[in-house]
Amino acid sequence: MIEIHNEICKRTSIVNNEIVKEFLQRKGLNLKTRKREVFNYKCVFSKILRDRGKTLIDISKTVDFCDHSTTIHRLKMYDILTKNRDEQFLKNKREVENYIILN
Repeated sequence: MIEIHNEICKRTSIVNNEIVKEFLQRKGLNLKTRKREVFNYKCVFSKILRDRGKTLIDISKTVDFCDHSTTIHRLKMYDILTKNRDEQFLKNKREVENYIILN
């Protein structure tokens, strides 16, 4: 388990805008929508990019050209959903992590 976490940390350090955009396009998630699955993915990518030092505006432009306040909301919801161990969120989070590891 620790090895997987270390691999994810190593891979997410090289996550760039293109990886995020490619994932969202491949999944058909690059549209503005309020679907929960889409929101979860965008929360995860927002957190990863923020942890890598990206600004709120950079994250907003990369994920879906939203306002920076939307990114702040996503980051807060990431923490809440992680703390509450939301099953759907954790499933979507693992999917993003696996995608990053494989690319």
